[in-house]
Amino acid sequence: MPRLKTKRCGVAEHYRRVYLVAPRHPESFWSLQGTVDLLGAKTLVPNSALATLIALTPSDVPVEFVLGDENVAEIDFDLPCDLVAITGATLHAPRIVELCRAFRERRIPVALGGTYATLQHDRCMNLADFHFIGEAEYTWPRFLRDWTAGAAQRVYRQDEFVDLEDSPAPDWSLIECRDYLSISVQTSRGCPNRCDFCDVIQYVGRKYRVKSVPQILDEIKAAHALGASAVFFSDDNFLGNKAFTRSLLTELLDWNRAQSRPLSLSTQITLQVADDEELLRLFADALFRVLFLGVETPRRECLEEVHKGHNLDRPLDERLRAISRFGIVPFLGLIVGFDGDDSTVFDDIYSFVEDTASPIVGISMLNAPRHTPLYERLSREGRLVGGDFSGEWQLDTNIVPKQMTREE
Repeated sequence: MPRLKTKRCGVAEHYRRVYLVAPRHPESFWSLQGTVDLLGAKTLVPNSALATLIALTPSDVPVEFVLGDENVAEIDFDLPCDLVAITGATLHAPRIVELCRAFRERRIPVALGGTYATLQHDRCMNLADFHFIGEAEYTWPRFLRDWTAGAAQRVYRQDEFVDLEDSPAPDWSLIECRDYLSISVQTSRGCPNRCDFCDVIQYVGRKYRVKSVPQILDEIKAAHALGASAVFFSDDNFLGNKAFTRSLLTELLDWNRAQSRPLSLSTQITLQVADDEELLRLFADALFRVLFLGVETPRRECLEEVHKGHNLDRPLDERLRAISRFGIVPFLGLIVGFDGDDSTVFDDIYSFVEDTASPIVGISMLNAPRHTPLYERLSREGRLVGGDFSGEWQLDTNIVPKQMTREE
């Protein structure tokens, strides 16, 4: 039996053990499990939130961490521990509920945080013993001090957005790099855009906040030293501040070019990146291989409908060809089910993908997450059905389309 891998903080005779648990991803296109399997890994990226909790732990708090990533190995429900900390997104909600119940039935207290626990906080109040709402950079260290002193609160809430220069690099000491296709690095949080169907801003806000360039380079170097061959920048919008992006790419290019084993890079970004040839050249020279682009639809009226006007500044096909000319693979995200869509939209999408020679496309159904403008509008119109958004964009929808049936 392999030796249990642990990480200790503080110096003491007795350490309180925290089991960090990442729930398994449900089967979906976005897990890209076929690609992961083909390339010999077990899952796409490690859970950076849990690794950040380790890094946030005060040096004088005697805690021992064990990591359980259900996408890599089975969770050990019988592991002796004093606390289980679980995080996940809306997509993980059913499994999060199962995990919380399983550990609490064993009389192990549970701390729950992350996007699901924040965006659906009213539905998570009784799931765990300790509930974290919002970003954890300030609340997690406070909780650990309270908990080890026997005075932990029921709820830890962060209402104001944190300064990302206070966010440490994730501590990857408990992962095996070979289990993951990429290591994730987050350079920013927040998005200034106002897409009606997006709930990201409910969690990270519209103000674009960034880490410093030296912080980010330290994380890149740590991923490289870990043995990573690829890094995925997990920002919701890598181009929220063009001047910052340019300065980061310049430093990243110089560092990556100097390596005998350079990293392959990817991220998600708006189509506006195609409007700046110098910036595209920096992306290509820094070895960005893939850019995920929220194109959403080739139909102008649908983009206007959901306030995605930044996709309309220049013809979509021109922008995609501009990206491709630099040897960068455009990974298109498309959605069907807008009010302007009828059954002919599928032919339009097929023609658009063919005409733009787009090699990778993910097609989703429009959904309306809670608290978004789209949810509020469709609720008023009586066009919500089947419960809340499940976090699954491809196989389910909670809306009634205007010009198509749900089956179509």
